[in-house]
Amino acid sequence: MKACSHIRRYRETDLHQAVKVFKDSIIEIGPEKYNSIQLEAWSSYPDDINEFNLILDEGVTYVAEAEDKIVSFGTLNPADHVEFLYTLKKYSKMGIASSIYHMLESHARLNGIHKIHTEASKIARPFFIKAGFEIVEKVIVIRNNIEFERYRMSKELSCHKPEGL
Repeated sequence: MKACSHIRRYRETDLHQAVKVFKDSIIEIGPEKYNSIQLEAWSSYPDDINEFNLILDEGVTYVAEAEDKIVSFGTLNPADHVEFLYTLKKYSKMGIASSIYHMLESHARLNGIHKIHTEASKIARPFFIKAGFEIVEKVIVIRNNIEFERYRMSKELSCHKPEGL
């Protein structure tokens, strides 16, 4: 399978594909760590499409394309917070999310951010640990009256320009 052809900045015309990546990745990958009730509540989040677009558009969002569609995206919003990082299962473990994450981290560094944060799911926690994040605390969040275990995580950033940029 061909990996992503390229990564670029998000455009508002990408909204419906980004929503599809969000929902499909939760439904496809989520059963590894969450039950069906949790997955339904979690994947319902972008039902307010305008709010979802606002987060993607106001933040720094990169999308990865392959086979003429968006297969992954990641967002910094605000500038020190990884809000989203989702990849379709078919394209997971190919380095796409890592590439997007490194672009987000580079953007934060170049804009003087010294520490970045995220709230990682049980699925994303190993990814962020591998990227150098530390768990600050385990938290229970509630979405649509359903509880989810998540992890507040952070990473100190050096102020120098990352290699290869």
